[in-house]
Amino acid sequence: MSFWEARASRGTAPAQRVDGELRYRLVAPLVRDAALWVDLGAGTGIQAAAALSENAGARRTLLVDQDADALQEAARELRGGTAETLEADLATADAAAAVREAAAATGGPVLVTCFDVLHQLADFTALVTLLIDLGEDGATVVLSVPDDAAGALQDPHRASAWSAGAAEELRRLLPADAVALKQVAVRASAIVGAGDGDGAKVALPDVAVSAEDQPTAHLLAFGPDAQRLTAAGHARAADLEAERAEARRSVSDLAYLEARLAALEAPASP
Repeated sequence: MSFWEARASRGTAPAQRVDGELRYRLVAPLVRDAALWVDLGAGTGIQAAAALSENAGARRTLLVDQDADALQEAARELRGGTAETLEADLATADAAAAVREAAAATGGPVLVTCFDVLHQLADFTALVTLLIDLGEDGATVVLSVPDDAAGALQDPHRASAWSAGAAEELRRLLPADAVALKQVAVRASAIVGAGDGDGAKVALPDVAVSAEDQPTAHLLAFGPDAQRLTAAGHARAADLEAERAEARRSVSDLAYLEARLAALEAPASP
């Protein structure tokens, strides 16, 4: 997300939620077939709910995040199955132990998703170890990291660097048959009749996306169902009003911070 929110919210412009929604759409068939779905760094659940509305199934769901308010919202958004929540810092061994216990107590396929979490941790050793251990125990694991070259260096929530090289180093720690995918930004536009107040469906043409295109994120997957993941795309109408409101808010915040900094740096009165 170009505005660098730690978690998507109801105030996030729809067009800015496309990347996150696509990741959940990618794993939707795996979510549907899982006995337990663990979403690490679940946030508010806004993006997952939009992508999984038709794949609720009767699965057990464990949502993990360190923000209690976000977890409550995620539990409301993801109504399918029985949503449980775990408030935990994923950089800690305690969080890893709790997730391992939940996965071990499940009879049936386990799916673990971990989207855009690693880059927010200065020390992600415990989390990477957890993901590898879960894979060795038979879970399917799907994770993503942003590509710094696509602008992620500007992310104020970024605590560790992730480039194509870093993603490849992580892949080498995973099983030899791990699946590596790239997420590439696609630009689109549409024309509808001026009287289509209730909206009109527009068929978008096929788009050729190459592995050589600059990625916005790298995805890695391993486990029994990793090979089921295939190329996918997602589009939604841009909410220009929401984007303008976000831009105005950002300008206002910047002006306030600059004024505050100037006041702090001003010489003290004698």
